[in-house]
Amino acid sequence: MSSASGTDGNYNLTFIDGSLTINKASLTATANNVTRTYDGTANGNSSGITITGMVNNEASSVVNQTNLAFDNGSTRNAGSYALNASGLTAQNYDITYTAGNLTINKANATVTANSSNVTYNGQVQTVTGFTATDLVNGETAAV
Repeated sequence: MSSASGTDGNYNLTFIDGSLTINKASLTATANNVTRTYDGTANGNSSGITITGMVNNEASSVVNQTNLAFDNGSTRNAGSYALNASGLTAQNYDITYTAGNLTINKANATVTANSSNVTYNGQVQTVTGFTATDLVNGETAAV
């Protein structure tokens, strides 16, 4: 509420209170990009958010991050995915979210074909099977 007061030698003044509306400022919360190597787990491992648009040199601590959450945390396969943040609150700001990028790079594994010794018999010879090493998180050659 705003009010006025004063006197004037030529007028009887009547004062009517006014109002002051303070609208929320806008800020943007962008999920930080994450790059990791496939490890067989569903772990997005977000590195947080970047907040822009704060006014009057306010610190990002005015944004409550208690309920900060990221989707795609259950993504486990190699690839590129949107990483969306949500759950922030701020008394004086309207928050707009911008997705970051979750990149899961392929892990390295070694596949070795089985070897065999045979005696020449004029026929086409084949060897079947292989072994795989450097697989992660208990995965087997069945993957």
